[in-house]
Amino acid sequence: MAARTKLNVDLTGAQSLGAMLAKVAAFAKDAPAGHWLTGGGWDHTLWAQKRPPTRQELDQVTGGRPAFLERIDGHIAIANTAALKAAGITGKTVPPQGGAIDLDANREPTDSARVGAGSGFKGDSAAQPAERRRGDELAIADALMHG
Repeated sequence: MAARTKLNVDLTGAQSLGAMLAKVAAFAKDAPAGHWLTGGGWDHTLWAQKRPPTRQELDQVTGGRPAFLERIDGHIAIANTAALKAAGITGKTVPPQGGAIDLDANREPTDSARVGAGSGFKGDSAAQPAERRRGDELAIADALMHG
């Protein structure tokens, strides 16, 4: 779990949409090609606008990498265009029991997945061995640094 945490975007405490997007952009810049940007901890209720980011705003900072980021409570997640495409989520996708996929006026997925709807996003669980090793190495280095 420590290794997985090192491979995720920690958005806890982001005090604005801009701060959240800046953290995602910084993480995306250093992420290996093909790496899903996962993680979370964002809380739009703390922000002045009190709205979650849009798919298009995430698209602008993720460098084409799929992104799936959970809200701090785990009940809502946002996905960018690449993640929706990689997961095969369309306007015709039936959400899993207990979940929902928000659709726009054209009946296309917006950017939100409600409770239980994240099960279609499996990119981070299918990490390549080299990526898992990188996470392990980061976690071990952190543990050694703290004794």
